[in-house]
Amino acid sequence: MIIRSDIQFSAIPIWILDSDISDKAIRLYLALNPHLGGDDVLFGRGAMADRLGWSTKTVDRAIGELVACGAVPEFRKGKV
Repeated sequence: MIIRSDIQFSAIPIWILDSDISDKAIRLYLALNPHLGGDDVLFGRGAMADRLGWSTKTVDRAIGELVACGAVPEFRKGKV
């Protein structure tokens, strides 16, 4: 299989798929994944909500699920 380098994609660990989190939390993980390796995450909650077409409360709930299952670190207030 050949993966073109100009196509952006995210991978998800199987254990996250097997965890008891919502589909929205999984989708947020996929959106955040390219940005989780550095010291700072590039998106604010509002920007991520706009990108996914959600409210900031929905983003907050999905972040809570991801933090609870250990998929992402706890974020500073105001940053996703």
